[in-house]
Amino acid sequence: MTRSTGHCSEPAAEPGAEPLGFAHRLGGPVPWPPTDGKATRIGMGTANYAGQLAEFARAVCRARPDTGAEVVMAAPADRQRYPADLYIEPEALDDPAFQRRQAERVDGHYTHLIADAFRPVFGWRNDKHIGGDLPALRRSGVPIAILGHGSEIRRPRPHLERHEHSLYRDVPPDRLAVLTSTAERNRRIADEGGVPVFVTTPDLLDDVPHATWTPLVVDLDRWHSERPIMERAAPVVVHAPSARWTKSTGSIVPVLEELHVRKAIEFRLVEGVPHGRMLEEIQDADIVVDQLAVGSYGTLACEAMAAGRPVIAYIGPTSAEHYGRELPVVNATPDTLGSALASLLDDRERTRRLGRESRRYVGAVHDGRLTAERLGPFLDARPTAAPPGTETRR
Repeated sequence: MTRSTGHCSEPAAEPGAEPLGFAHRLGGPVPWPPTDGKATRIGMGTANYAGQLAEFARAVCRARPDTGAEVVMAAPADRQRYPADLYIEPEALDDPAFQRRQAERVDGHYTHLIADAFRPVFGWRNDKHIGGDLPALRRSGVPIAILGHGSEIRRPRPHLERHEHSLYRDVPPDRLAVLTSTAERNRRIADEGGVPVFVTTPDLLDDVPHATWTPLVVDLDRWHSERPIMERAAPVVVHAPSARWTKSTGSIVPVLEELHVRKAIEFRLVEGVPHGRMLEEIQDADIVVDQLAVGSYGTLACEAMAAGRPVIAYIGPTSAEHYGRELPVVNATPDTLGSALASLLDDRERTRRLGRESRRYVGAVHDGRLTAERLGPFLDARPTAAPPGTETRR
C-alpha cells in the first residue's frame, strides 16, 4: 500500500491594508467578481470547508451577472487555505476593533449575508456561534441565511438510530458529547432563528427538514482528466479521509489492504496533503472510496466524479430519494465494501462506463447551476432599512 502523507500548508499571505488579522488573498485574483459596484453584494464566511464557500461564490456570480461576493475564511496560516478574498487569523476573532470592522462591513456594504457552518459573523463579540449575532443582523435589515455542512448540524443520536454503521459509533464519549451539544444547539438556532437554512448534502434534511438542499459545487474543468481507467493489472484504489472517524476509515482500510496484499488492487491511503496534491492523486486513481458511515457523498466524491472516476460510498434513504435513480455512486456499507469492489474489478467495461456516467452526473448536479438556482429566492430578497439607532455595530 502506498501511503501519501504531508503537511497541509500554503504560502504565507502577504500583509495587506486590512488590519487586525485580515490578509489579502493568496495566489492572485479569486474566480468571482468583487462586490464593488454590484447591485447584489454577498458576504460569505467564515468556515469555507473544502473550499465550498469559494465554489458557491463562483457559481452564484456566474449565474447572476449583477452579483459580487466577498468570501472571508477564518483559518491560521499553517492550515489549508482555500480561495477567499480575506483570511482571518483566529486571534482576531476576540479583538473588539476587528469585531467593529466586521459590523461596519455588514452595515455599510453587504446586501446579503451567508453565515457558514453556524459560525458567528462579528467574531466572538456575541458568542462563538451565529445565534448570538442573529438579533443584531435582523435589525440591520440585511437578508441573512445559514449554510450547514455536516457535524455542526448533524445530530449524533438520531443518526445512530437511522444508520447501522453510523460514523458516531466509534467516536470517543467526550468527543461525542461535544458533537451532540453543538448539533442540538445549532438545530435550535435553525428552528428558531427565522432565517433560511441551506445544507450541502441531503442527509442533513433529516436533522433540519425545513432546510433547502443546495448541492456541493465542484470546478469541473480543474478536475477533468482524460487518463483512461481500469487499464492497469492492479487498479489504483484511493481512500482520502480528511478525518478518519467521519469516513469509517477503520472499516475501509482492512478490506483494501487485503486486496492490496493479494495484488488485486494498488491501495493508496491519501491523508494530510495539499489540495493540489489531492488533484494529482484523484486523477491517477481508477476507483475512489469516499465514506461508508455518513449517508451522503462529499466534496471528494464530487471531485472524483468530475475526473471520471467511479465512487463507492454509503448512500442513506433520504439522500437516495433526493439524488434520484441516475446517481452513479456505488452504494456500500462496511459489510458490502468487498463485494462492491469485486463487482467493479470483475467487470472493467462496466466500471469504465460508470466513470463516464459519473462525469455526466456531476456536470448536471454539481457544476453550480442548481445551487445558484436554489439560492435564488434568498438572493432576490432585498435589504430593508434598519430602524434608527439599531445598527449592528451598537
